[in-house]
Amino acid sequence: MHWRFCVLAVARVCNFMGPPVQTAIHTTAALKGGTAALKGQMKMVSLDEIEDNLDDMAELLEESNEIQEVRVLLFVNFH
Repeated sequence: MHWRFCVLAVARVCNFMGPPVQTAIHTTAALKGGTAALKGQMKMVSLDEIEDNLDDMAELLEESNEIQEVRVLLFVNFH
């Protein structure tokens, strides 16, 4: 009789612990897949190219501000 109780107790523990363990396994697999996908996408990103584009945009913004300043001066002086 005692061994039946032990078997039932083990079965209950397995039923209780089974879903969280399965969830952890699925979560780990999903994280591995996500990490692999992200690594593949990061290979397509060039930080140098991004920095160059940001520098170009900053220069264009500076030129635009200078043009706007000239327009304001012309407007004030001729009106």
